[in-house]
Amino acid sequence: MKKSWKKKIDSVVSPVTIKKRLFFIFSLVLLPLIATGIYLTHTIRAEIVQSKEKDVLIEMDRLKKNVEDNLNSVVLISDWIYQDTVLPEVVLKEYHSIQEVVEQYENYHFFEIALRYYKNISNIRFFVDNPTLLSNSNFLLTDEATKKKAWYQEAIETRGKVQWRTLIDPITQKEYLTLVRSVWNSENTFLGVLCLYVDDLLLEDITDSATVDNQLLLDKTTVFTQENSYFSENEKTIQRMFSEGKKEEGFSESEDKQTGAHFYQEPLQVNRSNLNTFMLVTMMNQEEILTEVNNVMMRSYFLMGGILFVVFLLIWIFTKIFNQRINLLSSAMEKVAKGDFTIAPEIKGSDEITQIYAQLYETMGSLSELLEERYAHEMQEKNWQLQQKESEFKLLASQINPHFLYNTLEMIRMKAVKNQDLEVAESVKILSKLLRRSLESNQSRMIYLEEELEFVRLYLRIQQIRFGEKVQFQILRDIQTTDYQVLPLIIQPIVENAFIHGIERQAKAGNLLIHVREEADTISIDVMDNGIGIPGELLKTIQELLEKDTMGNRIGLNNVNQRIKRFYGENYGITIKSIEHKGTTVTIFFPKVKGELL
Repeated sequence: MKKSWKKKIDSVVSPVTIKKRLFFIFSLVLLPLIATGIYLTHTIRAEIVQSKEKDVLIEMDRLKKNVEDNLNSVVLISDWIYQDTVLPEVVLKEYHSIQEVVEQYENYHFFEIALRYYKNISNIRFFVDNPTLLSNSNFLLTDEATKKKAWYQEAIETRGKVQWRTLIDPITQKEYLTLVRSVWNSENTFLGVLCLYVDDLLLEDITDSATVDNQLLLDKTTVFTQENSYFSENEKTIQRMFSEGKKEEGFSESEDKQTGAHFYQEPLQVNRSNLNTFMLVTMMNQEEILTEVNNVMMRSYFLMGGILFVVFLLIWIFTKIFNQRINLLSSAMEKVAKGDFTIAPEIKGSDEITQIYAQLYETMGSLSELLEERYAHEMQEKNWQLQQKESEFKLLASQINPHFLYNTLEMIRMKAVKNQDLEVAESVKILSKLLRRSLESNQSRMIYLEEELEFVRLYLRIQQIRFGEKVQFQILRDIQTTDYQVLPLIIQPIVENAFIHGIERQAKAGNLLIHVREEADTISIDVMDNGIGIPGELLKTIQELLEKDTMGNRIGLNNVNQRIKRFYGENYGITIKSIEHKGTTVTIFFPKVKGELL
Protein backbone atom coordinates (compact mmCIF):
# COMPACT_ATOMS: atom_id res chain seq x y z
CA MET A 1 0.00 0.00 0.00
CA LYS A 2 2.81 2.38 0.97
CA LYS A 3 4.72 1.55 -2.22
CA SER A 4 1.67 2.28 -4.39
CA TRP A 5 1.24 5.69 -2.73
CA LYS A 6 4.95 6.35 -3.19
CA LYS A 7 4.72 5.43 -6.87
CA LYS A 8 1.74 7.77 -7.32
CA ILE A 9 3.60 10.62 -5.67
CA ASP A 10 6.72 9.93 -7.75
CA SER A 11 4.65 9.81 -10.94
CA VAL A 12 3.18 13.22 -10.13
CA VAL A 13 6.39 14.89 -8.97
CA SER A 14 9.14 13.20 -11.05
CA PRO A 15 8.53 14.79 -14.47
CA VAL A 16 8.02 18.24 -12.98
CA THR A 17 10.80 20.84 -13.24
CA ILE A 18 12.51 22.29 -10.18
CA LYS A 19 10.69 25.58 -10.75
CA LYS A 20 7.29 23.86 -10.63
CA ARG A 21 8.38 21.76 -7.67
CA LEU A 22 9.31 24.89 -5.73
CA PHE A 23 5.91 26.42 -6.48
CA PHE A 24 4.27 23.16 -5.42
CA ILE A 25 6.23 23.06 -2.14
CA PHE A 26 5.54 26.72 -1.39
CA SER A 27 1.85 26.12 -2.06
CA LEU A 28 1.84 23.14 0.29
CA VAL A 29 3.33 25.39 2.98
CA LEU A 30 1.24 28.50 2.36
CA LEU A 31 -2.20 26.94 1.91
CA PRO A 32 -2.25 25.36 5.40
CA LEU A 33 -0.99 28.67 6.78
CA ILE A 34 -3.83 30.51 5.07
CA ALA A 35 -6.38 27.97 6.33
CA THR A 36 -4.89 28.23 9.82
CA GLY A 37 -5.03 32.03 9.64
CA ILE A 38 -8.70 31.99 8.64
CA TYR A 39 -9.50 29.50 11.40
CA LEU A 40 -7.60 31.55 13.99
CA THR A 41 -9.30 34.81 12.98
CA HIS A 42 -12.74 33.24 13.35
CA THR A 43 -11.70 31.68 16.66
CA ILE A 44 -10.34 35.01 17.86
CA ARG A 45 -13.57 36.66 16.73
CA ALA A 46 -15.61 34.31 18.92
CA GLU A 47 -13.15 34.70 21.81
CA ILE A 48 -13.37 38.50 21.58
CA VAL A 49 -17.16 38.32 21.89
CA GLN A 50 -16.85 35.92 24.83
CA SER A 51 -14.20 38.12 26.44
CA LYS A 52 -16.40 41.19 26.00
CA GLU A 53 -19.32 39.33 27.57
CA LYS A 54 -17.12 38.26 30.47
CA ASP A 55 -15.97 41.85 30.97
CA VAL A 56 -19.59 43.01 31.01
CA LEU A 57 -20.48 40.44 33.67
CA ILE A 58 -17.46 41.32 35.80
CA GLU A 59 -18.31 45.02 35.59
CA MET A 60 -21.91 44.18 36.36
CA ASP A 61 -20.87 42.36 39.55
CA ARG A 62 -18.78 45.35 40.62
CA LEU A 63 -21.60 47.78 39.91
CA LYS A 64 -24.13 45.53 41.68
CA LYS A 65 -21.99 45.37 44.81
CA ASN A 66 -21.55 49.17 44.92
CA VAL A 67 -25.30 49.80 44.61
CA GLU A 68 -26.15 47.10 47.15
CA ASP A 69 -23.64 48.48 49.67
CA ASN A 70 -25.11 51.99 49.44
CA LEU A 71 -28.74 50.85 49.62
CA ASN A 72 -27.99 48.54 52.53
CA SER A 73 -26.34 51.41 54.38
CA VAL A 74 -29.60 53.41 53.91
CA VAL A 75 -31.54 50.45 55.34
CA LEU A 76 -29.13 50.32 58.27
CA ILE A 77 -29.71 54.02 59.03
CA SER A 78 -33.44 53.43 58.96
CA ASP A 79 -32.95 50.61 61.50
CA TRP A 80 -30.99 52.91 63.78
CA ILE A 81 -33.75 55.52 63.59
CA TYR A 82 -36.40 52.87 64.20
CA GLN A 83 -34.56 51.70 67.32
CA ASP A 84 -33.80 55.18 68.64
CA THR A 85 -35.28 55.51 72.18
CA VAL A 86 -35.21 59.32 72.15
CA LEU A 87 -37.34 59.68 69.02
CA PRO A 88 -40.60 58.54 70.73
CA GLU A 89 -40.12 61.15 73.45
CA VAL A 90 -39.82 63.86 70.79
CA VAL A 91 -42.76 62.70 68.71
CA LEU A 92 -45.32 61.65 71.35
CA LYS A 93 -44.84 64.53 73.79
CA GLU A 94 -47.54 67.19 73.99
CA TYR A 95 -45.99 70.64 73.74
CA HIS A 96 -47.48 73.82 75.21
CA SER A 97 -45.28 76.44 73.58
CA ILE A 98 -43.21 76.99 70.48
CA GLN A 99 -40.13 77.56 72.63
CA GLU A 100 -40.52 74.12 74.11
CA VAL A 101 -40.67 72.56 70.60
CA VAL A 102 -37.64 74.49 69.44
CA GLU A 103 -35.63 73.40 72.47
CA GLN A 104 -36.62 69.79 71.91
CA TYR A 105 -35.52 69.96 68.27
CA GLU A 106 -32.20 71.52 69.28
CA ASN A 107 -31.54 68.69 71.73
CA TYR A 108 -32.26 65.94 69.18
CA HIS A 109 -29.19 65.44 66.89
CA PHE A 110 -29.64 61.99 65.40
CA PHE A 111 -30.92 63.16 62.00
CA GLU A 112 -28.21 65.78 61.79
CA ILE A 113 -25.47 63.22 62.57
CA ALA A 114 -26.82 60.76 60.00
CA LEU A 115 -26.86 63.38 57.26
CA ARG A 116 -23.38 64.57 58.20
CA TYR A 117 -21.63 61.18 58.11
CA TYR A 118 -23.61 59.29 55.47
CA LYS A 119 -23.33 61.02 52.12
CA ASN A 120 -25.53 58.51 50.37
CA ILE A 121 -28.60 60.14 52.03
CA SER A 122 -29.69 63.45 50.59
CA ASN A 123 -32.54 64.28 53.06
CA ILE A 124 -34.42 62.76 56.02
CA ARG A 125 -38.12 63.52 56.40
CA PHE A 126 -40.12 62.15 59.31
CA PHE A 127 -43.90 62.64 58.88
CA VAL A 128 -45.60 62.90 62.30
CA ASP A 129 -49.20 63.23 63.41
CA ASN A 130 -48.76 65.51 66.49
CA PRO A 131 -50.49 68.87 66.16
CA THR A 132 -48.42 70.36 69.01
CA LEU A 133 -45.21 69.94 66.94
CA LEU A 134 -43.87 72.33 64.38
CA SER A 135 -42.59 71.38 60.92
CA ASN A 136 -38.88 71.86 60.14
CA SER A 137 -36.38 70.32 57.69
CA ASN A 138 -36.61 66.87 59.31
CA PHE A 139 -39.96 66.72 61.09
CA LEU A 140 -43.02 67.36 58.95
CA LEU A 141 -46.63 67.51 60.15
CA THR A 142 -48.77 65.15 58.11
CA ASP A 143 -51.60 66.90 56.34
CA GLU A 144 -54.72 65.27 54.96
CA ALA A 145 -53.38 65.15 51.42
CA THR A 146 -50.33 63.22 52.52
CA LYS A 147 -52.42 60.81 54.57
CA LYS A 148 -54.41 59.92 51.47
CA LYS A 149 -51.34 59.03 49.38
CA ALA A 150 -50.78 55.37 48.65
CA TRP A 151 -47.17 55.22 49.83
CA TYR A 152 -48.18 56.71 53.21
CA GLN A 153 -51.06 54.32 53.72
CA GLU A 154 -48.99 51.27 52.60
CA ALA A 155 -46.23 52.28 55.00
CA ILE A 156 -48.69 52.21 57.90
CA GLU A 157 -50.26 48.97 56.72
CA THR A 158 -46.92 47.15 56.45
CA ARG A 159 -46.12 48.21 60.06
CA GLY A 160 -42.43 49.08 59.85
CA LYS A 161 -41.40 47.05 56.83
CA VAL A 162 -39.01 48.68 54.42
CA GLN A 163 -40.43 49.92 51.16
CA TRP A 164 -38.74 51.66 48.27
CA ARG A 165 -40.41 54.34 46.21
CA THR A 166 -39.53 57.09 43.82
CA LEU A 167 -41.01 60.11 45.63
CA ILE A 168 -40.82 63.87 45.30
CA ASP A 169 -39.28 65.57 48.30
CA PRO A 170 -41.99 67.99 49.62
CA ILE A 171 -39.31 70.58 50.41
CA THR A 172 -36.87 70.40 47.47
CA GLN A 173 -39.55 69.24 45.01
CA LYS A 174 -37.03 66.84 43.45
CA GLU A 175 -37.68 63.19 42.77
CA TYR A 176 -35.51 60.72 44.68
CA LEU A 177 -35.24 57.02 45.25
CA THR A 178 -36.72 56.88 48.74
CA LEU A 179 -36.78 54.37 51.58
CA VAL A 180 -40.23 54.53 53.24
CA ARG A 181 -41.23 52.78 56.46
CA SER A 182 -43.57 53.44 59.38
CA VAL A 183 -41.99 53.74 62.82
CA TRP A 184 -43.57 52.22 65.96
CA ASN A 185 -42.34 52.26 69.53
CA SER A 186 -41.92 49.27 71.81
CA GLU A 187 -45.51 49.64 72.99
CA ASN A 188 -46.71 49.37 69.38
CA THR A 189 -47.63 53.05 69.26
CA PHE A 190 -47.41 54.71 65.84
CA LEU A 191 -44.75 57.43 65.73
CA GLY A 192 -44.79 58.44 62.08
CA VAL A 193 -43.56 57.59 58.58
CA LEU A 194 -39.81 57.81 57.85
CA CYS A 195 -38.59 58.81 54.38
CA LEU A 196 -34.86 58.55 53.57
CA TYR A 197 -34.10 60.17 50.21
CA VAL A 198 -31.10 58.57 48.47
CA ASP A 199 -28.65 61.06 47.02
CA ASP A 200 -29.07 60.98 43.21
CA LEU A 201 -25.51 62.29 42.67
CA LEU A 202 -24.19 59.21 44.42
CA LEU A 203 -26.16 56.92 42.10
CA GLU A 204 -25.00 58.97 39.14
CA ASP A 205 -21.35 58.60 40.17
CA ILE A 206 -21.76 54.83 40.60
CA THR A 207 -23.53 54.23 37.31
CA ASP A 208 -21.50 56.68 35.24
CA SER A 209 -18.21 55.22 36.49
CA ALA A 210 -19.16 51.85 35.04
CA THR A 211 -17.59 50.88 31.72
CA VAL A 212 -20.78 49.24 30.49
CA ASP A 213 -24.20 50.72 29.78
CA ASN A 214 -26.45 50.12 32.79
CA GLN A 215 -29.82 50.88 34.28
CA LEU A 216 -31.34 50.46 37.75
CA LEU A 217 -34.97 49.26 37.94
CA LEU A 218 -37.32 49.24 40.89
CA ASP A 219 -40.27 46.94 40.39
CA LYS A 220 -39.68 47.08 36.61
CA THR A 221 -39.72 50.86 36.70
CA THR A 222 -36.63 52.81 35.82
CA VAL A 223 -35.01 54.43 38.81
CA PHE A 224 -31.76 55.60 37.32
CA THR A 225 -30.21 55.41 33.84
CA GLN A 226 -26.60 56.00 32.83
CA GLU A 227 -26.31 59.16 30.77
CA ASN A 228 -25.47 58.93 27.07
CA SER A 229 -26.00 55.19 27.10
CA TYR A 230 -28.09 52.79 25.09
CA PHE A 231 -30.68 52.84 27.91
CA SER A 232 -31.04 56.64 27.88
CA GLU A 233 -31.48 56.67 24.11
CA ASN A 234 -33.99 53.77 24.00
CA GLU A 235 -35.72 54.19 27.34
CA LYS A 236 -39.25 53.50 26.11
CA THR A 237 -38.23 50.40 24.25
CA ILE A 238 -36.36 49.07 27.27
CA GLN A 239 -39.23 49.89 29.60
CA ARG A 240 -41.67 48.08 27.35
CA MET A 241 -39.45 45.04 26.99
CA PHE A 242 -38.93 44.59 30.75
CA SER A 243 -42.52 45.38 31.68
CA GLU A 244 -43.71 42.63 29.32
CA GLY A 245 -41.10 40.15 30.44
CA LYS A 246 -41.49 37.50 33.09
CA LYS A 247 -40.32 38.08 36.59
CA GLU A 248 -36.97 36.42 37.05
CA GLU A 249 -35.77 35.20 40.42
CA GLY A 250 -32.08 35.40 39.58
CA PHE A 251 -29.65 36.27 36.82
CA SER A 252 -31.17 36.24 33.33
CA GLU A 253 -30.39 37.21 29.77
CA SER A 254 -32.52 38.64 27.00
CA GLU A 255 -32.03 40.00 23.53
CA ASP A 256 -33.60 42.69 21.41
CA LYS A 257 -34.04 41.03 18.04
CA GLN A 258 -34.39 44.35 16.24
CA THR A 259 -31.16 45.98 17.44
CA GLY A 260 -29.15 42.90 18.37
CA ALA A 261 -28.59 44.28 21.89
CA HIS A 262 -27.88 41.62 24.51
CA PHE A 263 -29.16 42.36 28.04
CA TYR A 264 -28.09 40.92 31.38
CA GLN A 265 -30.29 41.47 34.41
CA GLU A 266 -29.77 40.47 38.01
CA PRO A 267 -31.76 41.36 41.16
CA LEU A 268 -30.04 43.27 43.97
CA GLN A 269 -29.86 41.80 47.45
CA VAL A 270 -31.04 44.69 49.63
CA ASN A 271 -31.65 43.95 53.30
CA ARG A 272 -35.24 44.04 54.60
CA SER A 273 -36.56 44.85 51.13
CA ASN A 274 -38.87 41.95 50.52
CA LEU A 275 -41.70 44.16 49.34
CA ASN A 276 -39.75 45.53 46.38
CA THR A 277 -37.41 44.19 43.73
CA PHE A 278 -34.34 46.04 42.56
CA MET A 279 -33.00 44.93 39.20
CA LEU A 280 -29.65 45.94 37.70
CA VAL A 281 -29.57 45.74 33.93
CA THR A 282 -26.47 45.92 31.72
CA MET A 283 -26.17 45.42 28.01
CA MET A 284 -23.75 44.44 25.34
CA ASN A 285 -24.46 45.46 21.79
CA GLN A 286 -23.21 42.34 20.04
CA GLU A 287 -23.85 43.76 16.59
CA GLU A 288 -21.57 46.72 17.27
CA ILE A 289 -18.91 44.41 18.68
CA LEU A 290 -19.18 42.09 15.70
CA THR A 291 -19.05 45.06 13.34
CA GLU A 292 -15.88 46.29 15.03
CA VAL A 293 -14.39 42.80 15.04
CA ASN A 294 -15.35 42.29 11.40
CA ASN A 295 -13.67 45.57 10.50
CA VAL A 296 -10.52 44.40 12.27
CA MET A 297 -10.78 41.04 10.50
CA MET A 298 -11.23 42.71 7.12
CA ARG A 299 -8.14 44.82 7.75
CA SER A 300 -6.34 41.64 8.77
CA TYR A 301 -7.50 39.86 5.62
CA PHE A 302 -6.36 42.76 3.45
CA LEU A 303 -3.02 42.73 5.25
CA MET A 304 -2.74 38.95 4.84
CA GLY A 305 -3.68 39.27 1.19
CA GLY A 306 -1.03 41.94 0.68
CA ILE A 307 1.55 39.81 2.46
CA LEU A 308 0.60 36.74 0.43
CA PHE A 309 0.84 38.75 -2.78
CA VAL A 310 4.32 39.98 -1.81
CA VAL A 311 5.30 36.44 -0.75
CA PHE A 312 4.11 34.92 -4.03
CA LEU A 313 5.84 37.70 -5.96
CA LEU A 314 9.09 37.05 -4.09
CA ILE A 315 8.66 33.30 -4.63
CA TRP A 316 8.11 33.86 -8.34
CA ILE A 317 11.21 36.07 -8.58
CA PHE A 318 13.26 33.61 -6.52
CA THR A 319 12.19 30.59 -8.55
CA LYS A 320 12.82 32.43 -11.80
CA ILE A 321 16.35 33.44 -10.76
CA PHE A 322 16.96 29.97 -9.29
CA ASN A 323 15.73 28.32 -12.50
CA GLN A 324 17.98 30.54 -14.62
CA ARG A 325 20.98 29.60 -12.49
CA ILE A 326 20.06 25.90 -12.68
CA ASN A 327 19.77 26.17 -16.48
CA LEU A 328 23.15 27.92 -16.64
CA LEU A 329 24.73 25.18 -14.54
CA SER A 330 23.04 22.46 -16.61
CA SER A 331 24.23 24.06 -19.86
CA ALA A 332 27.79 24.28 -18.56
CA MET A 333 27.72 20.63 -17.42
CA GLU A 334 26.38 19.55 -20.82
CA LYS A 335 29.21 21.40 -22.62
CA VAL A 336 31.83 19.85 -20.33
CA ALA A 337 30.30 16.39 -20.81
CA LYS A 338 30.65 16.83 -24.60
CA GLY A 339 34.29 17.89 -24.23
CA ASP A 340 33.72 21.60 -24.78
CA PHE A 341 35.70 23.38 -22.03
CA THR A 342 34.82 26.92 -23.14
CA ILE A 343 32.61 27.87 -20.19
CA ALA A 344 32.67 31.01 -18.06
CA PRO A 345 35.09 30.91 -15.07
CA GLU A 346 32.31 31.73 -12.58
CA ILE A 347 28.69 32.78 -12.15
CA LYS A 348 27.35 35.50 -9.90
CA GLY A 349 26.09 34.66 -6.44
CA SER A 350 27.26 33.08 -3.23
CA ASP A 351 24.91 30.12 -2.81
CA GLU A 352 25.38 26.38 -3.30
CA ILE A 353 24.87 26.66 -7.06
CA THR A 354 27.84 29.03 -7.24
CA GLN A 355 29.90 26.53 -5.26
CA ILE A 356 28.81 23.66 -7.50
CA TYR A 357 29.68 25.71 -10.58
CA ALA A 358 33.08 26.54 -9.10
CA GLN A 359 33.66 22.84 -8.40
CA LEU A 360 32.56 22.05 -11.96
CA TYR A 361 35.01 24.60 -13.34
CA GLU A 362 37.78 23.21 -11.10
CA THR A 363 36.91 19.67 -12.19
CA MET A 364 36.95 20.80 -15.81
CA GLY A 365 40.42 22.33 -15.29
CA SER A 366 41.68 19.14 -13.63
CA LEU A 367 40.16 17.07 -16.43
CA SER A 368 41.74 19.30 -19.05
CA GLU A 369 45.12 19.05 -17.36
CA LEU A 370 44.72 15.29 -17.04
CA LEU A 371 43.89 14.97 -20.75
CA GLU A 372 46.88 17.13 -21.64
CA GLU A 373 49.14 15.10 -19.36
CA ARG A 374 47.78 11.88 -20.80
CA TYR A 375 48.35 13.17 -24.32
CA ALA A 376 51.89 14.26 -23.41
CA HIS A 377 52.51 10.91 -21.71
CA GLU A 378 51.27 9.04 -24.79
CA MET A 379 53.54 11.15 -27.01
CA GLN A 380 56.49 10.49 -24.69
CA GLU A 381 55.65 6.80 -24.66
CA LYS A 382 55.54 6.75 -28.44
CA ASN A 383 58.83 8.65 -28.65
CA TRP A 384 60.31 6.25 -26.13
CA GLN A 385 59.09 3.28 -28.14
CA LEU A 386 60.48 4.82 -31.31
CA GLN A 387 63.80 5.45 -29.63
CA GLN A 388 63.83 1.93 -28.20
CA LYS A 389 63.04 0.50 -31.63
CA GLU A 390 65.77 2.66 -33.10
CA SER A 391 68.22 1.40 -30.45
CA GLU A 392 67.18 -2.16 -31.10
CA PHE A 393 67.56 -1.59 -34.80
CA LYS A 394 71.02 -0.12 -34.34
CA LEU A 395 71.91 -2.97 -32.01
CA LEU A 396 70.66 -5.54 -34.49
CA ALA A 397 72.46 -3.75 -37.28
CA SER A 398 75.68 -3.83 -35.27
CA GLN A 399 75.28 -7.52 -34.50
CA ILE A 400 76.93 -9.81 -37.00
CA ASN A 401 75.64 -13.05 -35.66
CA PRO A 402 75.49 -13.72 -31.95
CA HIS A 403 76.09 -17.44 -32.39
CA PHE A 404 79.06 -16.76 -34.66
CA LEU A 405 80.50 -14.44 -31.99
CA TYR A 406 79.86 -16.92 -29.16
CA ASN A 407 81.50 -19.73 -31.14
CA THR A 408 84.49 -17.54 -32.09
CA LEU A 409 85.00 -16.40 -28.48
CA GLU A 410 84.70 -19.96 -27.24
CA MET A 411 87.35 -21.06 -29.78
CA ILE A 412 89.69 -18.31 -28.60
CA ARG A 413 89.11 -19.32 -24.96
CA MET A 414 89.89 -22.97 -25.72
CA LYS A 415 93.18 -22.02 -27.49
CA ALA A 416 94.14 -19.84 -24.55
CA VAL A 417 93.49 -22.74 -22.19
CA LYS A 418 95.50 -25.03 -24.46
CA ASN A 419 98.37 -22.55 -24.44
CA GLN A 420 98.15 -22.33 -20.64
CA ASP A 421 97.11 -18.64 -20.84
CA LEU A 422 94.42 -18.75 -18.11
CA GLU A 423 94.04 -14.98 -17.81
CA VAL A 424 93.11 -14.64 -21.44
CA ALA A 425 90.76 -17.61 -21.12
CA GLU A 426 89.00 -16.01 -18.16
CA SER A 427 88.76 -12.69 -19.98
CA VAL A 428 87.19 -14.29 -23.01
CA LYS A 429 84.75 -16.20 -20.81
CA ILE A 430 83.65 -13.05 -18.98
CA LEU A 431 83.39 -11.14 -22.25
CA SER A 432 81.17 -13.89 -23.67
CA LYS A 433 78.86 -13.66 -20.62
CA LEU A 434 78.72 -9.87 -20.91
CA LEU A 435 77.78 -10.10 -24.54
CA ARG A 436 75.10 -12.71 -23.85
CA ARG A 437 73.60 -10.74 -20.94
CA SER A 438 73.67 -7.50 -22.93
CA LEU A 439 71.70 -9.09 -25.75
CA GLU A 440 69.20 -10.63 -23.29
CA SER A 441 68.71 -7.34 -21.46
CA ASN A 442 67.77 -5.57 -24.66
CA GLN A 443 64.96 -8.09 -25.11
CA SER A 444 63.56 -7.73 -21.55
CA ARG A 445 61.57 -4.84 -20.09
CA MET A 446 62.47 -5.63 -16.47
CA ILE A 447 65.13 -7.80 -14.76
CA TYR A 448 65.88 -8.62 -11.15
CA LEU A 449 68.18 -6.24 -9.33
CA GLU A 450 70.60 -9.08 -8.57
CA GLU A 451 70.97 -9.79 -12.32
CA GLU A 452 71.80 -6.13 -12.96
CA LEU A 453 74.41 -6.20 -10.17
CA GLU A 454 75.91 -9.43 -11.59
CA PHE A 455 76.19 -7.77 -14.99
CA VAL A 456 78.01 -4.83 -13.38
CA ARG A 457 80.25 -7.22 -11.46
CA LEU A 458 81.29 -8.96 -14.73
CA TYR A 459 81.98 -5.58 -16.32
CA LEU A 460 84.12 -4.54 -13.34
CA ARG A 461 85.96 -7.88 -13.47
CA ILE A 462 86.91 -7.17 -17.09
CA GLN A 463 88.17 -3.73 -16.06
CA GLN A 464 90.07 -5.27 -13.17
CA ILE A 465 91.78 -7.75 -15.55
CA ARG A 466 92.49 -4.85 -17.86
CA PHE A 467 93.99 -2.46 -15.31
CA GLY A 468 95.21 -4.93 -12.73
CA GLU A 469 95.63 -3.73 -9.18
CA LYS A 470 94.92 -0.14 -10.25
CA VAL A 471 91.20 -0.92 -10.04
CA GLN A 472 89.42 -2.13 -6.90
CA PHE A 473 85.64 -2.41 -6.50
CA GLN A 474 83.10 -3.46 -3.87
CA ILE A 475 79.33 -4.10 -4.04
CA LEU A 476 77.39 -3.71 -0.77
CA ARG A 477 73.77 -4.92 -0.42
CA ASP A 478 71.50 -3.78 2.42
CA ILE A 479 68.45 -5.53 0.94
CA GLN A 480 67.59 -8.86 -0.66
CA THR A 481 68.30 -7.90 -4.28
CA THR A 482 66.80 -11.11 -5.69
CA ASP A 483 63.29 -9.91 -4.67
CA TYR A 484 63.15 -6.57 -6.47
CA GLN A 485 62.82 -5.66 -10.17
CA VAL A 486 64.66 -2.93 -12.02
CA LEU A 487 65.09 -1.57 -15.54
CA PRO A 488 68.05 -3.23 -17.31
CA LEU A 489 71.31 -1.40 -17.98
CA ILE A 490 70.80 1.53 -15.56
CA ILE A 491 73.87 0.85 -13.33
CA GLN A 492 76.48 -0.23 -15.90
CA PRO A 493 76.48 3.11 -17.83
CA ILE A 494 77.07 4.96 -14.54
CA VAL A 495 79.97 2.61 -13.66
CA GLU A 496 81.39 3.01 -17.16
CA ASN A 497 81.32 6.81 -16.78
CA ALA A 498 83.16 6.47 -13.49
CA PHE A 499 85.96 4.57 -15.23
CA ILE A 500 86.21 6.72 -18.36
CA HIS A 501 85.90 10.18 -16.76
CA GLY A 502 87.23 9.49 -13.29
CA ILE A 503 89.51 6.53 -12.64
CA GLU A 504 91.36 6.17 -16.02
CA ARG A 505 92.50 9.80 -15.95
CA GLN A 506 94.37 9.58 -12.65
CA ALA A 507 97.72 7.95 -11.83
CA LYS A 508 96.76 6.53 -8.45
CA ALA A 509 94.72 3.39 -7.89
CA GLY A 510 90.98 3.71 -8.36
CA ASN A 511 88.37 2.48 -5.92
CA LEU A 512 84.74 1.99 -6.87
CA LEU A 513 81.97 1.32 -4.33
CA ILE A 514 78.43 0.32 -5.25
CA HIS A 515 76.05 0.54 -2.26
CA VAL A 516 72.45 -0.74 -2.54
CA ARG A 517 70.16 0.54 0.24
CA GLU A 518 66.48 1.26 0.91
CA GLU A 519 64.61 4.35 2.11
CA ALA A 520 60.93 3.72 2.93
CA ASP A 521 59.37 2.71 -0.44
CA THR A 522 62.45 3.63 -2.48
CA ILE A 523 65.64 1.76 -3.44
CA SER A 524 68.78 3.89 -3.74
CA ILE A 525 72.03 2.78 -5.40
CA ASP A 526 75.15 4.90 -4.76
CA VAL A 527 78.02 4.60 -7.28
CA MET A 528 81.05 6.23 -5.62
CA ASP A 529 84.60 6.61 -7.07
CA ASN A 530 87.76 8.35 -5.93
CA GLY A 531 88.59 9.69 -9.39
CA ILE A 532 89.56 13.19 -10.49
CA GLY A 533 86.07 14.58 -9.83
CA ILE A 534 84.15 17.12 -11.92
CA PRO A 535 84.92 20.86 -12.10
CA GLY A 536 82.18 23.15 -10.70
CA GLU A 537 80.99 24.66 -13.99
CA LEU A 538 80.84 21.29 -15.73
CA LEU A 539 79.00 19.77 -12.73
CA LYS A 540 76.43 22.56 -12.92
CA THR A 541 75.95 21.95 -16.66
CA ILE A 542 75.45 18.20 -16.09
CA GLN A 543 72.92 18.84 -13.31
CA GLU A 544 70.95 21.23 -15.54
CA LEU A 545 71.00 18.64 -18.30
CA LEU A 546 69.57 16.04 -15.95
CA GLU A 547 66.61 18.33 -15.19
CA LYS A 548 65.68 18.65 -18.88
CA ASP A 549 63.20 16.28 -20.49
CA THR A 550 65.48 15.30 -23.38
CA MET A 551 67.53 12.28 -24.38
CA GLY A 552 70.82 12.42 -26.24
CA ASN A 553 72.08 10.24 -29.03
CA ARG A 554 74.58 8.49 -26.76
CA ILE A 555 74.00 6.35 -23.69
CA GLY A 556 74.99 8.24 -20.57
CA LEU A 557 73.81 9.86 -17.37
CA ASN A 558 71.00 11.83 -19.02
CA ASN A 559 69.62 8.86 -20.98
CA VAL A 560 69.57 6.67 -17.86
CA ASN A 561 67.88 9.51 -15.93
CA GLN A 562 65.20 9.96 -18.60
CA ARG A 563 64.54 6.20 -18.81
CA ILE A 564 63.91 6.08 -15.06
CA LYS A 565 61.68 9.18 -15.02
CA ARG A 566 59.58 8.06 -17.98
CA PHE A 567 59.08 4.58 -16.55
CA TYR A 568 58.71 5.29 -12.82
CA GLY A 569 57.68 8.94 -12.79
CA GLU A 570 59.16 12.41 -12.33
CA ASN A 571 59.92 11.81 -8.65
CA TYR A 572 62.66 9.28 -9.52
CA GLY A 573 65.93 9.38 -11.47
CA ILE A 574 69.57 10.08 -10.63
CA THR A 575 71.51 12.78 -8.80
CA ILE A 576 75.20 13.61 -9.02
CA LYS A 577 77.61 15.11 -6.50
CA SER A 578 81.30 15.68 -7.06
CA ILE A 579 84.34 17.31 -5.49
CA GLU A 580 87.18 18.07 -7.88
CA HIS A 581 90.32 15.90 -7.28
CA LYS A 582 88.44 13.84 -4.67
CA GLY A 583 85.77 11.87 -6.45
CA THR A 584 82.17 11.63 -7.64
CA THR A 585 79.00 10.07 -6.26
CA VAL A 586 76.05 9.23 -8.52
CA THR A 587 72.82 8.08 -6.79
CA ILE A 588 70.18 6.10 -8.66
CA PHE A 589 66.75 5.91 -6.93
CA PHE A 590 63.54 4.19 -8.02
CA PRO A 591 60.48 2.64 -6.29
CA LYS A 592 60.40 -0.86 -4.87
CA VAL A 593 58.80 -3.35 -7.26
CA LYS A 594 58.37 -6.98 -6.18
CA GLY A 595 56.89 -10.05 -7.82
CA GLU A 596 57.18 -11.66 -11.19
CA LEU A 597 59.00 -9.84 -13.99
CA LEU A 598 56.94 -7.47 -16.08
